[in-house]
Amino acid sequence: MEKNESVKKLEIGKDYISKDGLIVIDRIGVSVSRGFDGNDFEYNLFCLSPYRWSEATEEEVIEAFRKHLVYRYGEDWETMKIEERHPDSTPVINDGSWSVDIYKTYNGWNVWNVNGLLYCNGIWVERLEEPENKKNMKNEKLSSDYYRLDWEKQMEKEVIITSFSNVTAEGLTLHLNKKTSLKTGNIKRKSFWISWDKIGALLFDNYTDEVEVKERKELRGQ
Repeated sequence: MEKNESVKKLEIGKDYISKDGLIVIDRIGVSVSRGFDGNDFEYNLFCLSPYRWSEATEEEVIEAFRKHLVYRYGEDWETMKIEERHPDSTPVINDGSWSVDIYKTYNGWNVWNVNGLLYCNGIWVERLEEPENKKNMKNEKLSSDYYRLDWEKQMEKEVIITSFSNVTAEGLTLHLNKKTSLKTGNIKRKSFWISWDKIGALLFDNYTDEVEVKERKELRGQ
């Protein structure tokens, strides 16, 4: 198969890249899968329509991991210490005896630094913050929080729909350029499943308020 050629069938356990750059790793199946959306690691990616996805190369997945590792832990992710060992790891951590590696095995993708296993099976370990760095980190956090909140205030209305997927008879999934919440909730995400009835109620006068499935089917002539 040529690089980034659309697949005819999506398989469980494989890695895929979408036309708009999303990367799903260790595809789970009809349930939501995990993977990368830019620098973010997401647990709610839908990988259901073959025409929208191509099989991701090992290099593409490793590059996505490397970008996220810097985003999650910092530039020193290869040497940082770990707060607690990963559930799938050996008991020995923080002794500097491990090899830095990103690879796929029978249980999916694994990420190691010199002090132990950082990622496996959707679980990331926490970085150990060493005492001598905590004061400086606190001051830096206060400063960064101030500018972050100011920036977020300016940018909070700059949300747009970038694409859609998973179109069914009941609705579709809308993908956004950044995380936000619905006006009726407070959970922030970059994609939301919206029913056709919700869209209809927002767009059209006299849209039905029938809630029974049978009544809706009659109105649709089904």
